[in-house]
Amino acid sequence: MVKVNTRDGTTLSFDLTRKPDHHAWTRYTAGRGWSDSVTALSVCHDGVNHTLPVPRLKRFRCYGFGAELAHDKRTGQVVAEKVFFCFNQIRVTYLVYLNNKVTKIEITDLEKSEQVEK
Repeated sequence: MVKVNTRDGTTLSFDLTRKPDHHAWTRYTAGRGWSDSVTALSVCHDGVNHTLPVPRLKRFRCYGFGAELAHDKRTGQVVAEKVFFCFNQIRVTYLVYLNNKVTKIEITDLEKSEQVEK
């Protein structure tokens, strides 16, 4: 379950494994200005809220917020949920595995990954 905390105190919930919620998430993130109100993104799993707070310093202007499911490459089954945001050419991802108690934070230098892809 993905949770979105906003500046006005609202918490939105999206279960990306359910099609209606996945469509609702897609509609929500397609709208304008939604990311300006986000203070944190979370994955709630087994009663634990794994939160990725959004930096508030002006030099860390965040963009590219999101959440998605991670699938097993062999079976295609959902194995994790992740939330992420980007700032200053860096992507921070919080990955929560669903079948165990493992979590992982990934930090990706988007500038270098663009150079590798070219």
